Amino acid sequence: MNKNIPYPSDSAIVQFLRGEGELKKRHAEREEVKKGILRVGSSGCVINSNEVVGADPHETLARFLGYQLPTTASQAYFDGGLDNESMWDVNIRASGADFLSEEEIPVKYQLEDGTLITGRPDLVVGHFDDAKVFTPKHIYELKSAQATKSAASKLLIGHADHKHVIQAATYAMFLNCPASVVYTVNVSGVIGNGGRNDFFAQRDAGRKTVPFGKAEYPVSWVDGTLFFKEQGEDLETAVTQEGILDFYRGIVQMAKTKDLSLLRGSRRDIFGDMIKYYDPNDYKTFNLCCDNTLPFDEWLKIVKFVCSQDKVIKFEKKGADKHFTVYKPDFFFDESRYYAEPQIVETFASLEAAREFLLQEMT
Repeated sequence: MNKNIPYPSDSAIVQFLRGEGELKKRHAEREEVKKGILRVGSSGCVINSNEVVGADPHETLARFLGYQLPTTASQAYFDGGLDNESMWDVNIRASGADFLSEEEIPVKYQLEDGTLITGRPDLVVGHFDDAKVFTPKHIYELKSAQATKSAASKLLIGHADHKHVIQAATYAMFLNCPASVVYTVNVSGVIGNGGRNDFFAQRDAGRKTVPFGKAEYPVSWVDGTLFFKEQGEDLETAVTQEGILDFYRGIVQMAKTKDLSLLRGSRRDIFGDMIKYYDPNDYKTFNLCCDNTLPFDEWLKIVKFVCSQDKVIKFEKKGADKHFTVYKPDFFFDESRYYAEPQIVETFASLEAAREFLLQEMT
C-alpha cells in the first residue's frame, strides 16, 4: 500500500473552540433567565447571628442580581468538572444502576416570599418502579481535584472542602435522601515538605506524591443538624437546615433592603471553630474586586463594571511577602496547542491601589 494522505484541512482544537463558544452563549442565555433565582450551587449557612460558612454571601447576592466575575468557557469547563461527570455517567451506567443527572432531576424549593431556590444535582442513583416513577436513593455531588495540594488534602489527608459539603447537604435536604461529596483526583505531583507555604507535608500525607484516585465524604442530617464523615469518623457540624434557609432568606433581604451588612463571610469553619493561620476572606476574588463595605448602590455600580470587563484581583502570599495582582484570564492558542495562561497585568502592595487600577476605566 502506498497512499498519499494530506494533513487535516481543519483543526480539532478549532472545532472544540467553536463548540465551546456555543456552550458559553447558551450558558449566558440560561443565566439571564435565572435573575432573581437562588442556586443550590451557591449554598451557605448562617451561624452566630450573621456569619456565613460556605458560599460567600456578597458574591451570591451579585449572582442573584444577575452578575458574575469575568471568566472563560474553558475555565468554566475546568471548574465544573464536566469531563469528570461524563466519566461517572459512563461507569454508573455500566454498573446497571438506575440514575438521573442534572436537568433530568431538577431541584426546586420556594421560600416564604416566593423566591425560588433551584439546582441540578450532578448524579442521583435511585430506582424506577413499574410506572417509571423515579425514587432517589443517593446523591453524588461530583468534584475534581486538579491541583496537587487540593488533591493531597482530599485524597490522602482526608479533608473535604466545606463549601462542597454544604452543597451536597442542601441537595440532600431538598431531595430528602442521602448524599456524598465524591472527589476524583486526576493529577499526580510531589507534595510539599513542610515549607512556610505548606499547610501539610509529606509526613502528614504518608507519601511523597499524590496518586490518582477517588475520595468520598458522605453527609447526613440528624434532627436538622449536619453530620459528615471524614476518614470514617462521624463529625457533627454547626450547619443546620434552618441556617441554610436563613442564608437564602438573608440574600433576598440584602437585595430588598440594600443593606450589605446583613450577612458576612465568616472566619469560622463548618464546625464553628475559628480558622487558624489565615483569613479565608482575604482570598475571595469577588470581594477583593468589589468592596462590600461601600453603600449598596455604589457597590452595585462597581459590581456591574467589574463583571462587564475581563480582569480580576488576586491576593497572593509567599512567606512574609503579600501583594495584590490584577490578572486577565486568558489562554494560549496556536495550531496545535491550547492551554490556560492568565496574564499578569499589574502587581500592587495594597488592595486599595489594585482596586483603583481595576476601576480606573469605570465611568
